Amino acid sequence: MTSTERAYVLQWIDKGSDDLLVAKMIIEQNVPVLDVACFHIQQAVEKFFKAFLIAKKEEFPKTHNLDYLKVLCIRHDASFAAFEVGDLENYAVRNRYPHDYDLPDPAEVKRLYDLGVTIRQFVQDLLN
Repeated sequence: MTSTERAYVLQWIDKGSDDLLVAKMIIEQNVPVLDVACFHIQQAVEKFFKAFLIAKKEEFPKTHNLDYLKVLCIRHDASFAAFEVGDLENYAVRNRYPHDYDLPDPAEVKRLYDLGVTIRQFVQDLLN
């Protein structure tokens, strides 16, 4: 990977890290918008997956589908299969608009946040 390509991949990691930071701020401030925190966690994981795929020169369509992106990542490293990201899927779009849905509880949001942090570290380790 050239230095320019690496810098671009790291921008994806940085943007995902920003999403995790926003989620952490919501969680720590005990603000009653946990669905918004989950949206940012979903966005972070999406960006981490895409950063890995870009580094591997794997093309992907415009999508928020984490399960699909994970399958593409598994083509390059089977360890991605361990990450259960399906719970984040609804937070990509559905929970951003008024619908009949259940709000996540604080324990679930913390679990999803920890998953996002784990995936970021995993991807960073693979790219180093």
